[in-house]
Amino acid sequence: MRDRKGDRAVRPARVPDDLPPEAPLEDRIDDTGRFETVVMTRYRWQAVYTAAAYVGLMETPSPHRLLPPDRRAALLAAIHHAITDLGGSITMDYVARLHLARRRGPG
Repeated sequence: MRDRKGDRAVRPARVPDDLPPEAPLEDRIDDTGRFETVVMTRYRWQAVYTAAAYVGLMETPSPHRLLPPDRRAALLAAIHHAITDLGGSITMDYVARLHLARRRGPG
């Protein structure tokens, strides 16, 4: 695997096989043994979208982009109609997680 510039090889960290895939990311990072204590912080926010703005946002996900044009247009029209029927806007709740850990030194 190469980094973005293709300058050097990048080895992904090995995640232990006995860890369930649904284990919290901070536990999976910690169990690689490559990092000191992992700290996870959540940042919550809301965004209000008009029907038109949300339809614009929904044009971007790959599953929507892969639809045939007529089906995609019908889906986006249905989304616009549903939001309009609910008063013209929707509020979406978002959560971003930030994981921080210091890399262990060699040895």
